[in-house]
Amino acid sequence: MHVVKPARRLSHDGRPSGWGNTSDIEDVPADLRVVSLLPSATEIIGALGIRERLVGCTHECDACPDESGMQAALAAGVRRVTSSAIDPHITTQRDIDAAGDPPPLYSVHNELVAELKPTVILTQSLCKVCAVSEDDLKGAAASCGLHSDAPSTLTEVGASIENIAAACGVPQRGKRARERFEAQLAEVAGAVAGARSSGKCGVRPSVLLLEWLDPVFDGGHWVPGMMRVAGCEPSLNSKEGSRSSRREWGDVTAVDPDVVLVACCGFDLRRNAADAAAALAVNNGDNAFARLRAVRMGRCFVLDGNKYFARPAPALAVGAALVARCAH
Repeated sequence: MHVVKPARRLSHDGRPSGWGNTSDIEDVPADLRVVSLLPSATEIIGALGIRERLVGCTHECDACPDESGMQAALAAGVRRVTSSAIDPHITTQRDIDAAGDPPPLYSVHNELVAELKPTVILTQSLCKVCAVSEDDLKGAAASCGLHSDAPSTLTEVGASIENIAAACGVPQRGKRARERFEAQLAEVAGAVAGARSSGKCGVRPSVLLLEWLDPVFDGGHWVPGMMRVAGCEPSLNSKEGSRSSRREWGDVTAVDPDVVLVACCGFDLRRNAADAAAALAVNNGDNAFARLRAVRMGRCFVLDGNKYFARPAPALAVGAALVARCAH
């Protein structure tokens, strides 16, 4: 099992070469005040160059568009407006899975949201378990613009970048940020195609991304698209845009993919490495995970699922590059 970090972090700040200062592109509405209830939206706010207009975010937001940007935003007074009923650092995957059915994992401090007087609140309608949804807001959004997105493919993620920019009154910034994101995906696809044409890599390997280990879930939504960008064939869930599905280990052993990626939703590199090691160490006489061909041949990789796979944001381009690096 290998733990993998980006060898070269692709910039995802939304600024193509030669852009220069963001003020050269478009002025920001003077009264803009943004509360982001989604880590991906917070990342996009940073990519649009409007971090200074962020006034509130979730307890999970850690990139705007990167870690240093988030630290600067918090130092400038951005408030955390959500909290979690669980501690993801110590709670087991099975207990987290149980906590999300049916109670929500997250709660919104609606009084604080109202106190911040946002003109735009960014939220989502894709998954009530993974992040704050419209239903959690109660009356906090009554007097401002509520923007909700639910992208499920890479193309829709690009559109979401533009939609968030438009909601914040900076559509041209959104257009540029989307172009940069799509150019980075094309860069990954081009690098793989070039390596294949030169004989440096052969057939398209089958790849399974494990979004959860206990119980087993495969990667859905934009993940199959990321695999194809990386020159791979997704195992089990091959349709981009479809939801991740609960599986049995028998389903996994039946497809026996060439490569296995452990990138559990919401978990960083350290937590995924610990959980994967624990799963491989289970001694029950029939450890299906340990019996996988990819594991036995040293082609099982642990990645930061939270940062590069779970969030519909520009960093998915880095995730696609990581898939290519692991698979070829």
